[in-house]
Amino acid sequence: PQIVKHSEVQRFYEDEVIFITGATGFLGKVLVEKLLRSCPGIERIYLLIRPKRDLSPRRRFELFLRSACFQRLRQECPSSLNKLVVVDGDIREEKLGLKSGDYERLASDVSMVFHSAATVRFNEPLRNAVKINMEGTKNVLDLCHHIKKMK
Repeated sequence: PQIVKHSEVQRFYEDEVIFITGATGFLGKVLVEKLLRSCPGIERIYLLIRPKRDLSPRRRFELFLRSACFQRLRQECPSSLNKLVVVDGDIREEKLGLKSGDYERLASDVSMVFHSAATVRFNEPLRNAVKINMEGTKNVLDLCHHIKKMK
């Protein structure tokens, strides 16, 4: 039998459940792709996706999966994409705009959080920027305080 050596990073993420905000942005896509490709032992990745313009979170996820960023994964390990689970929500809202069942599921299942949602528009009205970048971060931290298995 072939012996496969796992890196320290792969061992760290083995059997972990991750929650990611901002996954549909540039940084988020790169993060998701790298985690799935480099750490095959990850159990699941929850992605918080909000509706945007005329697009539902589900539709945005479909477009996300078509991104060129995931071409290598689609070719080499398409089953890894099955680890992605969409949760409809919005960091600007209390409890991230999640249904109570989703909030409780995240609080009990998740062990790691990557918060990459933010507005990066420099002409954003200050009120909106504060709502997204500051209050959104506070809302994510509030969830983190409820996560039972946080690493």
